[in-house]
Amino acid sequence: MKFQLVLAALLCSTIAFSQTTDKTTTTTTTIVKKGSEINKMLAEMQPTDKTVYDINGNAVNPAEVKAKLRSFDYNMSIRKLSQFPDYKHVIFKLDRKVQAERDSITKEMLKPANPKLREGQILDVKPLKKYIDKDRLNGKAVALIFLPAQYTTTGNDVYAKLNGVLETYKNPDKFEILAITNLDPFKAAQALSRSPIINTQLIIDAQEVFNNYETQNTMLILLTNPSHKILYSVKNSAEMTPRQLNDYLRTMFK
Repeated sequence: MKFQLVLAALLCSTIAFSQTTDKTTTTTTTIVKKGSEINKMLAEMQPTDKTVYDINGNAVNPAEVKAKLRSFDYNMSIRKLSQFPDYKHVIFKLDRKVQAERDSITKEMLKPANPKLREGQILDVKPLKKYIDKDRLNGKAVALIFLPAQYTTTGNDVYAKLNGVLETYKNPDKFEILAITNLDPFKAAQALSRSPIINTQLIIDAQEVFNNYETQNTMLILLTNPSHKILYSVKNSAEMTPRQLNDYLRTMFK
């Protein structure tokens, strides 16, 4: 219902500006629509054609769509193109400049509470010494993926895109992926069966690590370079994370 009301406001309110020599007059007109009318509009926006098109109206074959999306240079949306009377699935190239500006804002909002875990810092690996030989991490890029208690309530395979990136670059000789949870073995196994995460080592029942890194028991994903300088670090499951990690890992390893 909240979504419908917001959508109604966005679709049905118009603002007109008229310029005069001495002032600007603003007129607001609001049109009220019933819930059934909004539902009808939403239904009309759903494409019946499963074909994916580019912004010029050309059909794109499924293999090409998959490859483009995997590159993270493209995205998909439902749009109305001038070539067609109805809505279509449209793949389009991202504006990297605009995307970088948005990412910068998101990073600021989701930066870790602990300043030592923020981008540009050198990751202290001592809190991990009880679980892993720190020499094993020398000269390797490291990803730390903190999975707190709320990990048990996440939806199915929420890490699908992230797993695709990690699987591409997974290499124990160059890149360590440490999945760290404060769950006990039984609950950790349940969570991983429902929403798996690629890793080179799973560290369970590790509340001590959460405390030492002062994560405030929040979901956190960070990536370092081989010198352990933190390149990326955000709380929660941000939509930009797979794309950001892919960019950094592609630069480091390809």
